[in-house]
Amino acid sequence: MDTTLQQISNAVKKIPIIETDIKNLKAQTPAQSNGHYTVLKTDNTGSNDVTDAIIAANNAAITNKTYQVVFPFGEYWIKPDRITIPEGVEWISYGDAILFTKETSLYNVVISVKSNVKITNLKFTQMRDSAMTPSSQTGKGMHILHVSNANNVTIRDCTFYASGVTAIIVQNQQLYYGYDINIERNNISFQRKIDLEFDVSLIYVDAMSGKIKDNNIESVKTYLANGWKAETGIEVHSPNMLIENNTVTGCVNGILPTAWGSLYPTFDDTFRGRLMITHNTLINVVRGISYWGAPIANMATTARNVFIINNYINLRLEKRPKSGYYYPTEGIGLEDHSSSTAAFYFKNIQIRSNRIETTYEAGLNPKALMNYGPAPAPQLGAVNMQTKYSCEHIDISDNDIDFPMPTFNLKASGNAVHKNIRIYDNRLINPAIYHAYLSNGFDGVYNLENINGLDAWKNSIYGTPIELMQKGANVSNISIM
Repeated sequence: MDTTLQQISNAVKKIPIIETDIKNLKAQTPAQSNGHYTVLKTDNTGSNDVTDAIIAANNAAITNKTYQVVFPFGEYWIKPDRITIPEGVEWISYGDAILFTKETSLYNVVISVKSNVKITNLKFTQMRDSAMTPSSQTGKGMHILHVSNANNVTIRDCTFYASGVTAIIVQNQQLYYGYDINIERNNISFQRKIDLEFDVSLIYVDAMSGKIKDNNIESVKTYLANGWKAETGIEVHSPNMLIENNTVTGCVNGILPTAWGSLYPTFDDTFRGRLMITHNTLINVVRGISYWGAPIANMATTARNVFIINNYINLRLEKRPKSGYYYPTEGIGLEDHSSSTAAFYFKNIQIRSNRIETTYEAGLNPKALMNYGPAPAPQLGAVNMQTKYSCEHIDISDNDIDFPMPTFNLKASGNAVHKNIRIYDNRLINPAIYHAYLSNGFDGVYNLENINGLDAWKNSIYGTPIELMQKGANVSNISIM
């Protein structure tokens, strides 16, 4: 008996599994749950807006109690300010899934994130610039992932292609949020396409605790743009965070930590957090690790228990294309720029076992820069503490420093006085001045002003320096050996 194709088709459809698959394909449901995870089922060619399908997949993951949304291989076009990953849901890709937006509005949030969320192995990008033109230079673009008032969030093994946006922003403005924020093993490429610096932090975290670890962040020069650096690789406002083994290349600031006063309104001088910044590699940056004190100066708070240990910092001196001067540089700095008169301090801080070195743009003579810097040049020194407030109980030890301008720039201004500073067992290579001890200028190994209690010993200095000794301004209890 002859068998027609229609008869074969009808017979195949009677097989239960295949019949189920055919029904699912016909239904074109945005998500399919199997009891273990929910698979996103929507257009993955990037041709159509799939925002609603992703929202439906999130809802299905909660309804079916799988709490996991799987993104198959493909490209997914989404609209900003629409999608929130609900509490307890994990996003994961087992293929090469890319989420992108074509929107150009400034300050939009692409995806919002709630507590107990994991995002793993996904890629995020934009199809074009986020309205990045010189006229929008003061804006910060769109935020790709926005974590707000959330605890227990993990963003791991993801890739971000950013062009004028913050890749990951964590903002916790209430005391009971921001715990256990983990950002690990992500790759972030920031592509500059206009000829100016841009005020953006690629990872920006307000958090009480957690870790920022093993991330690779790069600010990439494209086309004919010369002023191509993003503002900051990692900006973190936390008293209790591990920042470890990250690589930041080509940003103005490698790591910019601070303790944000408005986030911790109940903290006082007795607070004992622990901020660990260790084993990071910062390459071709203007400022390596700059602890910024201005936000908490208005709170009369103390930044304390900060450990900056075993970091490699490569500072690059080069000419700015627009303003015509060379970048000021600091390897590691404790600094503030607030006009507040509140009592604010840096206390109990260790700067230990770091490598700080400087490379130069071709043809740039470092000795020609000896007394040069843009006024008032507050950030200039391998280790810089030029502040309006007091630095107390600071240990600077066992660092390798190759820096031509002031190695240790220690200047308190106004009525502030730096106290109990210890500098020992550091190895200095090719400093411009040997044992200088000045009250102004930018060319001393020790630049001192308003110091009460400095011990410097066993610091080895190599090269062909100039010998000079001159008393600093308003200094007492000074011992340099």
